Formats: sequence, structure tokens, C-alpha cells
Amino acid sequence: MDFFISLLAILAISMFLCVRFKLNSAVTPFVTIAALTLFTCYLGVLNLLYVAACAVFAFAVFSLIYVFYIKRKELSESLKAFLTPGIIFFTAACIFFFFALKAQNAAFRVWDEFSFWGTAAKNVFEHRQLYTLFESSMINISYPPVLPVFSLFMQFFGTAFAEYKVYVAYAVLEMAVMPIFFARIDWKKPVSIAVTSFFSLACIYVFWWSFDGMISYCTSYADFILAYVFAAPLLIYFSDETRGVPKFLAVIAGLMLLPLTKDVGFAFGLIAATIIAADMVLFRRYPTDTLFKKKSKLLLLIYPFLLFVADIVSYLIWTLHFNAATNIPRVEVFYEYSALEIFTGKDPYFIEILSKMIAEIPARQLFTAGTMLEMIILFTLLPIIISFFTKSKKSILRVSVTSILMLCGFALYYVFMAYLYTAIFYHTADVDLISFNRYITSYALGW
Repeated sequence: MDFFISLLAILAISMFLCVRFKLNSAVTPFVTIAALTLFTCYLGVLNLLYVAACAVFAFAVFSLIYVFYIKRKELSESLKAFLTPGIIFFTAACIFFFFALKAQNAAFRVWDEFSFWGTAAKNVFEHRQLYTLFESSMINISYPPVLPVFSLFMQFFGTAFAEYKVYVAYAVLEMAVMPIFFARIDWKKPVSIAVTSFFSLACIYVFWWSFDGMISYCTSYADFILAYVFAAPLLIYFSDETRGVPKFLAVIAGLMLLPLTKDVGFAFGLIAATIIAADMVLFRRYPTDTLFKKKSKLLLLIYPFLLFVADIVSYLIWTLHFNAATNIPRVEVFYEYSALEIFTGKDPYFIEILSKMIAEIPARQLFTAGTMLEMIILFTLLPIIISFFTKSKKSILRVSVTSILMLCGFALYYVFMAYLYTAIFYHTADVDLISFNRYITSYALGW
């Protein structure tokens, strides 16, 4: 019952966002989850996690009152605007994963789940606090709070912690991104609904072989979920041709969620912000044509600037809290070469690891359909080829710029991963690329 109460709360707030702010209903499940998770995480920093969660459920009740009573004269139009194919897909997928994972009695089974990811969710559930505010045996050097906190929300009214519900919560977060594919589809397009539904579910299996033998939809690791969160702000921004401050704030929420999902999410946020900012500036896709009632091209640059600010501020809030609460530096790397020396080619270890990673590109099978090289070519060229069917020069150019920037982002992330392997793993992993598939999948699946 606790799962269905939480799911109803998400749908209620999603309906409120659709009715009150005219957001496309397809984006509202993710925006709702992002907003409520950010809210509870930030208040959790002040040791108000329980209060924040209660406030979210109270707001869900208000949302129902707003739609069904305050706006009752517009109820028919509101329901029509909200009950789109995307919302139905999201609801059905969430219920399906709940019963599927419950039937399997899915449970933690790998070391990292016991050392942190699963244990963190259990401790947050039992203490009703962020895991930085009480002592435990967890290995919690730098892990961000989004997943354990959202897990708490999804079984907030439960009387006992259940491991399978952790997986259910993360499946809900992943499925909240999928409806965005339906943003341009209404009930008059049954073929499009069927194709998009198939594509959305197929995403789960495209990288089936990449996750070190773990089932992609049944893991408490952040890497797979990070891919969905990485894609979300980009999908929201490109979901339709509408503009406006509410949609812009939805993108901001997605960017702020990234650094709180996993450390590397901060880098993902910068990449996503760069891609969105480039489209805004190059193609004049600002949320509004004026700012502070002034029509100034210079002032409008504040919008893309805020994309980067959102990612940085969210990262700093958690970093400062973590350092203050645990007295442990957010990133603590002891290595004989500095970052400058590494990237200027003075570190033979870095050169060795980067060479190994480059050699993996044509050889490593990262996704079900082929090697990394084939994946890179397919992911870069396929959107551009499809864009030619629009017969719009502007659309072709926008898609081409976005695809090239995604490719550049992957290259930068690849080099960054080589740096992490060098500075963190070299002396302990004997130059083996441990968990390589899992780390690279975070970007590849989002792409």
C-alpha cells in the first residue's frame, strides 16, 4: 500500500504542474520526482528530512484539492490535458515493475550494495535522516543522497524496510524519464504510441550486456539510473517547440538532480548544460524573448548561464554539507602526479591507461548491438540521418549540432574516466579497467 500512496502523490503533483503551469504532462512525472527529491535532500541537510517528506505528501493532497475542487469548472479540460499516452505509460510501467520485482522478491546481492548503496537506503528508511547525520558502518566517502532519499519516499508509509522496494523506487525514477518520449504524441496516433512504447522498454535491454552481469532494471547502483537522469534535462528541453519559464525550471531541476545522484553527475550536468546552452544561443531558443521587461540579447544570456549555476550550486550544497557533517573531504586522491602533469603527458601511467581505453573502443562490446566504435558511429549519425526526413534546414542543423556536442561530451568523459582510473585505481587495480562497462554505460545510455 505504501508504494501506491507514493505513486498517487507523484501523479497528483504531476497533475498540478500540468494544470497550474501548463507543463506538458509527459514531462511532469520526472519534474515532480526531481523537485520532491531535491526538496527533501536540501531540507535533509538541515536534519529536516522527515518534515520535508511529510510536506511533500501534504502538497500532494493540496494538488488534488486544487485540480478537483478549486479548478473543478475546468476539470474535464484538465483531465484531458493530463491523461496523455505518456502518463498512462508511466503509471502502467511503475505498477508492472512493482509486481514483477515483488514476485521475484529481489534482494541485494553484490558487495557495493551491502557496503553502501543498499545499506544507505535501509539506514535512511530506519533513521529518517540523511546517512551523513548518524554513525554507521557504511563506506560513505562521497556518495550523494538522491537514491536513498527517493527510496525512503517510495516506502515512506511502510512499516518495515523491504529490499525489493528499493529496486521498485529506482525503476519508478527511470520510468519517469520515458514518458518524455511521448511529449508530441496524442491519442489520435496509435501507431506512434505503440512504437514509442516499444522503444521506451527496449532502452532497458539495449545495454543489457554492459552492466557487469547485473540485471539493468534490478540494481541499486547509481550508474544505470544516472544515465536516465542525464538524459532527462536534454529530453525535456527538446521535447517540444514550446518555451517558457516553467519548462526552463523543469530543465533546471533535472540539472540540479545530477550531482546529487552520483559524483560524476556533476560532470554530466556541465555537459548537458553546454548542449542546451549552445542550442539556446545559436538558435534563439531562450525561455522568453525579454528579461526584466527588457529586450536585450546580452541579458538573455543569463538563461544559459543559469544552467551552469544550477549544476554547480547543487554540487556545492552537498559538498559543503558532507565535509561539515563527516569531516571527510568530498574527493580525496593521493597520487604522485598533479592533474596538470597528467594532462600534459608527463605521467606514464595516464598514457598507459588512456592507450588501453582507446584500444577498447573498437573491441569492447558495450551495448547489445555491437562494439563501442559501432555504438559511437550509430549514436552520432542516426539522429542526423533521421533529421533529414523533416526537410527543415533548421531542424537538421539543430540535430547535427546536438549530436556533435554529445560526441564531444563522450570524448571528454572518456578522458576524464582515464584520469580517474589513473589517480584512483592504478595502484589498487593493477591497471585493470575495473567496472569499465558500468562506468561508460552511464554516459552511453543517456546518449
